[in-house]
Amino acid sequence: MFTPGGRTSIRFEKHLAGIQAYDKIQVFKEEFRSSNDQKALEELEETLYLFNNNNFEQTTASEVIEKVKLVINSL
Repeated sequence: MFTPGGRTSIRFEKHLAGIQAYDKIQVFKEEFRSSNDQKALEELEETLYLFNNNNFEQTTASEVIEKVKLVINSL
């Protein structure tokens, strides 16, 4: 997934950002469970449910991603 000259592609960078976000979410979930912080865990789960809804007629995937980023970065 590298281009000539050692440069990466936009697709690879986006893929990497997604993997890092997933890892960060898993760390937060474990931290909230171990500290018994139900409020933060519920907020995170509710935000992630936006992806499970599969209803992007009212909102775009980009908008959902931005909402999730805001919640993750505020935790």
